[in-house]
Formats: sequence, structure tokens, C-alpha cells
Amino acid sequence: MKSINFRWKIVLLTFGLISLIVCILGGYFYLSIYNKAEDDISHIENELIDIKKKELKSVTKIVFSSIESASEELTEKTQEKLKANTEMVFALLEARYQEAIKSSNPRRAIQKTKKELIREFDKLRFDETGYLWIHSYNPREIEKPYMIMHPFVTEANGKDISEFRYTSGPNQGEIIYATNIEDSVPFFVQMNLVVANNGEGFVDYDWPKPGHKGYQAKSSFVKLFKPFGWVIGIGAYIDDIEPEIKKE
Repeated sequence: MKSINFRWKIVLLTFGLISLIVCILGGYFYLSIYNKAEDDISHIENELIDIKKKELKSVTKIVFSSIESASEELTEKTQEKLKANTEMVFALLEARYQEAIKSSNPRRAIQKTKKELIREFDKLRFDETGYLWIHSYNPREIEKPYMIMHPFVTEANGKDISEFRYTSGPNQGEIIYATNIEDSVPFFVQMNLVVANNGEGFVDYDWPKPGHKGYQAKSSFVKLFKPFGWVIGIGAYIDDIEPEIKKE
């Protein structure tokens, strides 16, 4: 009887040991599977985050590309408009010049025509803030322009503008330079250099805006009318273009 009880104890003990081993192995496999699942989930989450980052970068790139495209398109439209206004003025200049040289006294007629045109151009406006000015061009003194007519900065009329300076603000007293070139060239001098080389072109700089305080960034189209030695300039303020860019 004692032998049977001893055997049962061995059987039960063996069964218990086997059960314990099974539980330990089961727990180990469970923890291994659980940890692997967590690693897989973490890996998937990281992949999803990377995908979202790439999507955001792609969307951001598209948005900035659209803004740049809209800016370039509006800049081109503005430049075309400035050129169109200048060509209109030059058509009038050429017609009045031809009329003067065909008169009985061309020299006197040309002087009279110049005075009339200056008075007319002084009152000419384009949109809300657009106007034109006239400064001199002498091929022997390209870097010594003087102002012939400016409708708003009248104190400059008849004066040397080769080193035109800021009259107010933090840069008061400093020379105003062209901002679309690397070299430090006074912007009126740069305008004369542009027309000397190409007959026409664009120059960027800072300039007072009618009805506003301080100086504003401006881009102007300038063109030479050789018979009179006049440089005609018509510009647009950058802050007038920016609202249109934001709309786009």
C-alpha cells in the first residue's frame, strides 16, 4: 500500500513539474509574442509617421511652389503693365517730336514741345499710386543724371540726383542704392547704365510712396528717349503686388 502511495506521489510530482515547465514555457512564448507584437506595432507606427512626414513635406512643397508661381506670374503681369504704360507714353512722345521737327522752326518747336510734355506728364497718373518721372541722360556723363520732372519729389527737379539720399527714417542721409544688383550703385545711376546698355530695363530700389510714411520697395521700368535725352520711368510698389499674391 505504501508502495502505491509513493508511486502516486512520484506521478503527481512529475505531473506538477511538467505543468510548471509548460506554464513557464507558455509564459515565455507569450512574452516573446507580446514583445514581438509591440515591436511590430511600434515599427508600423514609425512607418506611418514617416509616411505622414513625407506627405506633409510634399504638400508644403506644393504650397510654396504655388506661392512662388503666383508671385512670378503677378510680377510678370506687373512688368508687362509697366512696359505697356511706358510704350503708350513713348507713342505720344514720338508723335509730338515728329510734329515739332516738321515745323518751320524745329529748334523752337522742340523746346516748346518739351515744356508742354513736362506739364502734361506731371499730371499723368496710372492707377492709384502710379506716375512717371523724367530724368536726364547724357552719353558723355552717364553717371551724372539730374531730375527734369518728378510730380511728388518736386524739390529734386533741376538738381543732380546721382547720389540721391534717404531724407527720413533709419537710413536718413544714406545713398539709395539699386537693390536688384550685387554692386552698390546709386539707383538713378543704375537706371542710366541700364538704358545705356539696353535702351530700357528694370531697376529695384526704395522710394517714398504717395500718401504713406517712410520708404517702400519699388520696381521701375525705365526707357531712353534719345531725341530729348530723357529717361522716362514708371514704377510699381511691391506692397501693392503682395496682396494679390496672398489672394492667389
